[in-house]
Amino acid sequence: MGGSFEIILPEKLVANMGWIRHIGFPPFICKHYREPLPGTGHAVCCRGVCRIHYDRVNPLADPLSHLIHDTPLIKIITSSLALLLLASVLL
Repeated sequence: MGGSFEIILPEKLVANMGWIRHIGFPPFICKHYREPLPGTGHAVCCRGVCRIHYDRVNPLADPLSHLIHDTPLIKIITSSLALLLLASVLL
C-alpha cells in the first residue's frame, strides 16, 4: 500500500461518494471501490465497513505499475491461483 494509514467509513457513504466498484483482494468476499482519477484511494468494504488506504498508483490509470508498486507478491500469486482454479471449474 502507498500509505501507512487507513480511514474507516460506512460502506453506504463510500458507495455514494462517486467511487467506482472495482476488483481487488480478497476477491468475492469484500467489495472494492476505487477513487476516480487522478485519485489513488482504494476502499475495501466488508460487512458494511470500508477501510480506505491510498496506493501509489491507481490501477485505472496504469494497471501494470499498480501491480509493481502496490501489490505484494503473495497476493498476486494467490489471486492468480484462485482465478485459474475458478476458470478451470467454469470451463
